[in-house]
Parts: sequence; C-alpha cells; structure tokens
Amino acid sequence: VTYALIFIAFETYFGLAETAALILVGATLAQIACVPVISAIARRVDRHLIWGWSSIISAVLTPIVLLFKEDTPEQFIPMAIFVAILSAFGTAQMMFPAPMVNDAADYDTFRTGAHRNGMLYSLRLLTYKASFAAGNAIGFYMLALVGYDPKVDTNTATASWGMLLSFTVIPAIFFLIAGVLLLFFPITSRRHGVITRWLTRRERQATPA
Repeated sequence: VTYALIFIAFETYFGLAETAALILVGATLAQIACVPVISAIARRVDRHLIWGWSSIISAVLTPIVLLFKEDTPEQFIPMAIFVAILSAFGTAQMMFPAPMVNDAADYDTFRTGAHRNGMLYSLRLLTYKASFAAGNAIGFYMLALVGYDPKVDTNTATASWGMLLSFTVIPAIFFLIAGVLLLFFPITSRRHGVITRWLTRRERQATPA
C-alpha cells in the first residue's frame, strides 16, 4: 500500500514533487549503509528478533508522517531524514527473508527427509510478488473509496485524510502484526544449529565408506 501511494502523497499532498526522487534515493542509501550494522547485530541476535522489532518500530514511527504539512516544499530536509530513518528500519526486511526460508527448508528436510529448498524459495517469491500486487491494488482502491483524486488541485479534507490514513496507518497495522508474529518464529539460531548438525550427521551416515 505504501509503495502504491508514496509518489501520490509526495507530489499531490506534501508538495514534494520536485524532490520526491531525491528523498527515495536517500532512503535507499540509508538502507545500504545499515546492511553492515544489521549484519553485525545478527551475529549476536536472532534474525527473526531483529526483523520483528524493526517492523514494530517502523509501525510506531510511520504515523509521524501525519505531522508534516500539506503543500510545503520547504519540509524536504526533515521529510528526507524521516524517510531515511524509516528505510533504515526496513533493512532487516530486505536482508532476512531468504536466510529464514533457508532455515525453514532445513527444518523441512529434518522432518521429512525431502529437499524442497527450490519449492520454498519459489513459494516465497510468488508470495512476495502477490503481496506487492495486492498492496498496490488495495492502495488505489482506498484512494477511490475515500474520494481522493490526484489529478485535481484540491481535494476535500476528508479525502486527504483518507489518503493519509491509507498511506500510513493501514500499512503500520500490518507491520505491527507482522512484527509480533516474527517474534515468535520458532526456528531460532540455536535450534537451527541443532538441525544443521543432525542433517550433517545423517548425510555422513548415508554416504558409503
């Protein structure tokens, strides 16, 4: 939903049409800069906990965007800083899905003896693309529902607030739910270590001397 509405919000509400691309470039650079930091933390803290708490913090911070003023290009710098901070907390979301799918694949092999890594990775990719498409569709549907028209010069206050809530609060709720669920991801680093050692031992036993 956020990706679908971010340019619409920047260009038609916040008055940041000229600087929206710069804001997003800064957000991307902030996320890249956080990769070594998150990697270092992940050596001491389980990935699912980092991702879960990052999602929860993002959910708490996202509604702050409602404090920014309408049609105010001068707020470019504070908006860029705010979006960069949000993007930094999204680093774990970009880094950890694939490794955690790998953990789940090892657990599946441990339980069933089957090697379905490729199927699980394909399922993860399919789910990602489907959720992205659904999020975009929901975002545009919400604009129609609240009556927000990006093509007109002025929308009603109700339509503008409807767009802002669709852009911030609704995604924040999903981030919060996802974060809480991630905290209870059952395959911790300790459990995965046990699974890996067991799989290695089983493969050695199955290999002819």
